Amino acid sequence: MLDRKSIPNIVFITPTSSQPRYHKRAAQIAQLCNITVFSFHRHYYEENTFPEQIPCYSLGQMSDGKYFRRLFQIIPAIFKIRYHLRKKRNYVFYALSFDCMVIARLCGLKRGFYEIGDLRQDAGLWKVFGFLERKLLRNILGLIFTSRYFYEEFYKNKLIVPDGRVYIIDNKVSRKLMNQRPSEKQRPPQRIVIGIVGLLRYRLPIELLLQFVRARSEVYAIECFGDGPLRELVESYVCENIRYHGSFKNPEELPKIYSQIDLNYVVYGNSDRNVQLAIPNKLFESAYFGVPILCCEGTAVGKKAIEWQIGKMVRIESKESFDADLSSLDRAWLRSCSQNCFKIASEKLLDDGEKVLRGMLMTAGWFCNEGAELV
Repeated sequence: MLDRKSIPNIVFITPTSSQPRYHKRAAQIAQLCNITVFSFHRHYYEENTFPEQIPCYSLGQMSDGKYFRRLFQIIPAIFKIRYHLRKKRNYVFYALSFDCMVIARLCGLKRGFYEIGDLRQDAGLWKVFGFLERKLLRNILGLIFTSRYFYEEFYKNKLIVPDGRVYIIDNKVSRKLMNQRPSEKQRPPQRIVIGIVGLLRYRLPIELLLQFVRARSEVYAIECFGDGPLRELVESYVCENIRYHGSFKNPEELPKIYSQIDLNYVVYGNSDRNVQLAIPNKLFESAYFGVPILCCEGTAVGKKAIEWQIGKMVRIESKESFDADLSSLDRAWLRSCSQNCFKIASEKLLDDGEKVLRGMLMTAGWFCNEGAELV
């Protein structure tokens, strides 16, 4: 048995307190070693929280997009973390954003892990921080990506971290839902119900869909579950065939949500590399619950949906091309894609993060062997 006193304490720092992926990752780490969470909040999805048994401290509110203002939020966060760590040693960090990795290093935490779920370092102001990020990554113990394409298409060519320290953890379906996969998807003969599920962030794709569906109320409907900067836009379109349900608890409410929709709308645009290369959780959720997926042309997730034969890509460069692509959908295509969803084995879609994390910690030298247990 491996005594918990002999393993490092993970200081888990996140840019928001309500992201389900962060909750899932913290819970997985808690199964392997000691963890303390320090998190900013954004006032979205506040019904989603970290597991109660994990110590969690608030770092205050983090401003969306206002990067220079963040400097004034980072300074008190550093003092707060240093205060909580003052009596203990053997800490390593697990940072969920570039900001959080900077905070960890300024707190005196020299070793740690860095998880990248969004590729921001290739556009705009973030390019200024690229050099600093490369410096900070030189001594990183493990670099985790939620999309293989983030590494292969961007980071790998920069030779920042040896391949042996790189890990891929796809944002798959929580194992809490492992017994809640339906055997098939029943499709009523009424309107095709398109689901918008998650963070409401990309204006053009959402606006195109809202306009398309409102003009064709006899054929299509929208069920929107989520929250974010575009909430007011969605609410302004609410009518008989466009309904907004607000934010939801993830993953607990996912089975009910996916039972209400025929098509999962995962069209985020393709104007930046983050969107082009990301593999969002919606891909795995759609396949798991038998709901075909609609993605933007020129994206990795769209190519994956076509490879798995569970969806298609649409164009958003003009209203005419977008309308033409959506109008080509029919019940026969939806039924075929749904059947293909259920041909994919559940184990391929369920989260395997804990297994990857265990291997990462073993590589760092903190487990005696693969079968080591914690007490």
